Amino acid sequence: MPPYSPQLNPAEHLWEEIREKWFTNLVFDSLTAIENHLAEALRTLELNQDKIRSLTSFDWIIDLRKPRPLAVDAKRFYRSGVVPKRLGSSSGESSVWASAD
Repeated sequence: MPPYSPQLNPAEHLWEEIREKWFTNLVFDSLTAIENHLAEALRTLELNQDKIRSLTSFDWIIDLRKPRPLAVDAKRFYRSGVVPKRLGSSSGESSVWASAD
């Protein structure tokens, strides 16, 4: 992501929704009043899952969640000095790739 890209950040869309719908032209008597109003806005928004989905479900995020096949060029992989080596015990720990040093 570019260094500053609020349009790509789903949280920015949620804050924009809260500012526009719950905090437009309001003056509060105390910080506690602001916190209570924010808590009410968040509870209301939390109950509206369709609204949250519409604000945060960007195509690029949904695409990231889809499984993709791993394509490895074996010749380039082995020339890089990385060889398959099982690390860990035989007690079911996962396999990892390690450099051949």
